[in-house]
Amino acid sequence: MTIPDLSAFEIDFQIAEEYRGRLVEGASADITIDAVPGLRMTGKLTKVSKLARPRVEYDPSSPKVFDGTVTPDKNDPRTISGMTARVEILTDQLKDVLQVPIEAVFNDDGKSVCYVRRAGGRPEKREVKPGRSNDHFVEVEGLKEGEEVQLFLPTEGSVGAKK
Repeated sequence: MTIPDLSAFEIDFQIAEEYRGRLVEGASADITIDAVPGLRMTGKLTKVSKLARPRVEYDPSSPKVFDGTVTPDKNDPRTISGMTARVEILTDQLKDVLQVPIEAVFNDDGKSVCYVRRAGGRPEKREVKPGRSNDHFVEVEGLKEGEEVQLFLPTEGSVGAKK
């Protein structure tokens, strides 16, 4: 008979290959449990495997993942082994930077550009220098705080393109 020790809770998860290089053991983590609404816990990334494996065990061509473990700082008695958890790991913290949604940065002949709304409604194409990013936002230089950017390519007529 085996009796697990649930006082030492850990969360095992898969890390996509594109994120592996950003993670270091000891990084802070925010944890939410789907089955316990409103519960937010903090923790630390305690293990990151050094060996990749296929996401789907029987399909060696599937995307590669690395195994990771997060240990919560405190346990909550409402959490039970096997529950689904969401883990967000802080990899970097940027101060005093301008960021835009990643959908607002476009490739125009090898240059990164944003389309900024101007008075009169016609967008202005502006070259920007992208910096660090996550899944949702990218740091940019070349814009000013408060300027509105488009999340889609404007139609040719709206930019004043020539035929």
